[in-house]
Amino acid sequence: MAIAPTYGSGTDTVCEGDDPRLSDARTPTAHTHGAADLTDEGDFYARTRGTGLTDTGGSIAVAYGATGTTACVGNDARLSDSRTPTSHAASHKSGGGDAISSTSWRRQPT
Repeated sequence: MAIAPTYGSGTDTVCEGDDPRLSDARTPTAHTHGAADLTDEGDFYARTRGTGLTDTGGSIAVAYGATGTTACVGNDARLSDSRTPTSHAASHKSGGGDAISSTSWRRQPT
């Protein structure tokens, strides 16, 4: 079932992609915003901070470390596991401890 839109500028219509109302060629007016202008509910910075982030005088920064309230850096040793893999194919065979059913990976008919 196809639904055809009704193009126009009134109620219950949609505008087309090249509708001039979708662009605004005006030159932007120079202006500034203080912190009070950027919030409508409570403290803007408090609402955007999360675990691993700190507010340093209005600038949000990442707090790196190894605790539950910090973030790890990309080269943190905890992000890799250099162990030699353990051979365990036998456990995936039928009757093994974590057997894999052929129906779980075989493409099913649609």
